[in-house]
Amino acid sequence: MNFAASIQDGADCYFDDLRPDGIVAHPMLVGALTWQISSRLPEYLIAEGFPFHLSQHQVHFSESIFWHRPLRAGEQLTIEGQVAAIIPSRGGTHLVVQYDAYDSDGSLVFTEYPGALLRGVRC
Repeated sequence: MNFAASIQDGADCYFDDLRPDGIVAHPMLVGALTWQISSRLPEYLIAEGFPFHLSQHQVHFSESIFWHRPLRAGEQLTIEGQVAAIIPSRGGTHLVVQYDAYDSDGSLVFTEYPGALLRGVRC
């Protein structure tokens, strides 16, 4: 609700808790959920020899989010991730991670592909 209000997105689905389906979370909540993992990637990524020290060169570079269904208030999610791509770029290396979020029934809720440009890092 706070995010929707802050960007002046007044859609009823974010505020009307009397709706038959209840309120849903704003789609951009994804970033808040997955950032908790991305900001501590060395704690979560199992990759022996991965050059985590290069993360000091990263800037947010790309973002794709695919919703499989709305996220409902109060839901518990399990988020799984993997490195989706490491791509050479003129400015460095483009690192893309894939996050899949599942509800308590094991159904897919969203898939996110955040990408970072590792500036000046050769692929």
